[in-house]
Amino acid sequence: MRNILGGVLLVTVATATVSLPLVAQPSVEVNQIGKPITVLLQTPGDSGSGVIIKREGEYYFVLTAKHVVNSINPGEEAYVTTYDSSEHVIETQTIELIPNVDLAVVSFKSTQQYPVATLGNSDNVSEGMDVYVTGFPLSTPEIPSTYTFSRGTILSILSQPINGGYRLNYDSPTRVGMSGGAVLNDEGELIGIHGRTDASIKNSPGETIKFPFNQGIPIQIYSQWTNNRDSQVVATEIQSTALPKKQQHKLVFVEFFANWCRGCHKMKGTLSLLKAAYRDRVHFVLFDRTDKASLRASKLKAKRLGVAEFLAENKSKTGTVIIFDPATGEILGKYDDDSRIEDYTKVLDSVLP
Repeated sequence: MRNILGGVLLVTVATATVSLPLVAQPSVEVNQIGKPITVLLQTPGDSGSGVIIKREGEYYFVLTAKHVVNSINPGEEAYVTTYDSSEHVIETQTIELIPNVDLAVVSFKSTQQYPVATLGNSDNVSEGMDVYVTGFPLSTPEIPSTYTFSRGTILSILSQPINGGYRLNYDSPTRVGMSGGAVLNDEGELIGIHGRTDASIKNSPGETIKFPFNQGIPIQIYSQWTNNRDSQVVATEIQSTALPKKQQHKLVFVEFFANWCRGCHKMKGTLSLLKAAYRDRVHFVLFDRTDKASLRASKLKAKRLGVAEFLAENKSKTGTVIIFDPATGEILGKYDDDSRIEDYTKVLDSVLP
C-alpha cells in the first residue's frame, strides 16, 4: 500500500509472522536421552553410577564399573536410585562381575517403566568426536549427589585395552562418583562406560575433578561378553536329549529358575538335597529364564524332552517347582518359593516305590 504524507512516500508492506521450529542443540538432545537411563548406585562403601541396559519382565539390569560394586557382599543392602528419585533394592545375590574387565551388571525389580540405553558401536568411534559423560558425583558439604552431564571430545583410542579394558580417552570433566556412568555419542547411543582418569586436580576441599585424560571401556567389550555367554548357554543346553527309555516312566521334577530370582536362591539348598536323595528315581529338569538366551536354550531343552507345550504354559514362572508324571501328564505337586524339604518328600515318597 502507498501513502503520501507531507511529500514523503510511505510504503506499507503486509507481512506474515512465521514461527520456525526451534532446533535443540545436540548436547541438549543427548542429555534428554542420558538422564533417564543413568542411575545412582549406593553401596556399603562409596556411591557410584550406572546405566540401565536391559529389562526382563519386572527386572532391570544396570551396567556399571566393577570397582563400584566389587565390595558388595551377598545379602548386604545396596540401592539404585533412578532419575525419578525412586530408590530400588539391588539384587546383591545376583551381581555379575565380568571377567578381566572393570565391568559389572546389577539388577533391581520395579513395576515402573524406565527407558533402556541403546547400545552403539564403539568400533566406529574416532578421535575428535564429541562425547558426553553422565553420572552422579559424590556429595560435597555444599552440594548433594546430583545427576551431572559433561561434554567433551575423544582425545585418543588405544590400539589395545589396558588393565580393566580401558581404551577410550576423552577430556569430559568428571568427578568422583561418576564411575560406571554412560559415555554417549551424538546420537545418544551408549558407546562406553566411564571409569577412571589418568590425572586429577583438586577443585575444592573434598572434591576432585578428573581432567584431562578420563578413560572409558568400549561398549563392544560388554557386547562381546554377552554374545559369548549366550552362545555358550545355547551350546551347552542344546546337548540335552530326550529322556532315555529307562527314565521315561520316572517322575519329572521341574525347576523354573532365574538368576535374579530371590526365591530361587532361597530354595537352592533344599533342591540340592532332593537331587542327591532322589536322582536315581526322579528326572530333574531346570528351565532357566534369566535372560533371552537362557529362555531360548530352555525352549530347545523342552522340545528335546518332549515337554515344549508344558514350558510354554509355565515359562513366565520363577521360583516355582512342578512335579508331574510324564506318562499321564498329571501334576502331582506345585510349589512357589518353598524351601521346606518335607513338602517335596511328602509327595515323592507317596508315589515312588
